[in-house]
Amino acid sequence: YLHGTIQSRLMASAVGVESAGRRGDKKALKREVATAYKNLKLPDEAYFANPESTLEDEINKVIAKWQDLMTIKVAIDKKLPDMPDDLIQDIGNVINEALANSFRHGQAQSVAIKIGIKPEYLEIGIADNGTAPMKGRGGLGSEWFDALAGKNWKLTENAKGGTTLTLLVPRSKNK
Repeated sequence: YLHGTIQSRLMASAVGVESAGRRGDKKALKREVATAYKNLKLPDEAYFANPESTLEDEINKVIAKWQDLMTIKVAIDKKLPDMPDDLIQDIGNVINEALANSFRHGQAQSVAIKIGIKPEYLEIGIADNGTAPMKGRGGLGSEWFDALAGKNWKLTENAKGGTTLTLLVPRSKNK
């Protein structure tokens, strides 16, 4: 929750504070600071105890955190099998991490998410229009990607700029 929801809300507030400061709009600045403070509060226990039951609902919940910062388009294959709640939540966490990286590291303004089905894998592709992938050691995101897809994930530079994250999730995890 801290790495996803609070992070994205605080990033949006930071953008708002910076913009209000540049314009010299004191009312907007106070409003953005108040919103940032409000976003630091954790929800009650029920929020964490009730994960989304469909992949589409989970993705919509994740996108809602970032839509004020980036344009996000989603395409989900209608033939996806039913999945356990914990897998749905893990996919949501991976998508949230990818969106955070696109915005924070890649300065992306738009992202396209595509989820499809292959004979042995669930394929998740997340492409952005930001900068190319950075070299260096992986962090929390890499751990999320490893946990979901093992070594079956990669970051590649797009031909026209930006980055694509591709994860192949074994279908055996869907059972």
